[in-house]
Amino acid sequence: MSSNIQDKDFPMPFEVFGDGIAAEKLHKRLSCALRGLGFNPVVGLRPMIERPSELDDKLEPFVLAGGRLWVEGLPRTEEIELLLRKDLKSQE
Repeated sequence: MSSNIQDKDFPMPFEVFGDGIAAEKLHKRLSCALRGLGFNPVVGLRPMIERPSELDDKLEPFVLAGGRLWVEGLPRTEEIELLLRKDLKSQE
């Protein structure tokens, strides 16, 4: 999927928290979804040891976006793209 937005940063920053293959997969899927919508895939990848203490009980991996829990686990790229589109619409 593509849109007429090209080479821009998404309106909020993303940080993937997790260790190992699952975190790397989530990072890649989020980056691919952003690229598919025409955005620069600027996504941080941080180890679980750096997660905020209030998120100790969250499923690994997870994504913080704009300071809030955005997704837990390992959703498919298409699901992530739908979430990104929803967030874009809510910011209009």
